[in-house]
Amino acid sequence: MSLADLPNELIFEVASYLDDASLSGLSRICKGAQDLLQGDLHRRAITDRPTSQPQSGARLTISALDWAVKNHKVPLVRYLLAHNATGFDATKQTWPALDRLIDRRDYYDIGTTMILVAKAAELGRLSGIDATAILSNQLPDHVEPYSRGFYADRDRDRYAHQEDPDGSKKLQLVDLLLSKYGADATGAGIKDAGYRGSFLHRARCPKMFKLLLQHKADINWTSSYC
Repeated sequence: MSLADLPNELIFEVASYLDDASLSGLSRICKGAQDLLQGDLHRRAITDRPTSQPQSGARLTISALDWAVKNHKVPLVRYLLAHNATGFDATKQTWPALDRLIDRRDYYDIGTTMILVAKAAELGRLSGIDATAILSNQLPDHVEPYSRGFYADRDRDRYAHQEDPDGSKKLQLVDLLLSKYGADATGAGIKDAGYRGSFLHRARCPKMFKLLLQHKADINWTSSYC
């Protein structure tokens, strides 16, 4: 007997015992199963996830998008944003996933960054200053070994190299931020610009340096730190 011959009720019963990955695998066995289980897959995809470290015995949750971003689940990020499951907090009028991307509180892989930037622009929630801050976070800082944040930056750079060994994805992202989303190629107006340095000073490869110059980066601007 094939899966298609089973009663729908039995398929739903089996599905209720499966984790997300197994349920997804079951749905791909045949088109009938995919159509039948699509609603369940969608509900699971958009459901808030428990935090990894509950506090005071309370069951705390984060949005499905925040969970997908933190765990580098790029296809899930794409799916959630395509279905407007943005994780936007209407009560506080904040968008945690975008806020962390701008403030550099977490490492975002390049694929996730590009998807989230495009969605933020579509929703009118990406300013030129925001785009500039995101661009800044793609460039290394002027930091000395053992200074504050050095080890976090080092680990982030190691992960980024694994994701984008030749740097082509980062160049594509930076070009997009500059040409489409209004980022400033100099980087003088962002928070901590005086400490972090101009984008030209922080560009470690000739291609990045050339790209910034093509977008009219001010070669004469230097921060007090530089």
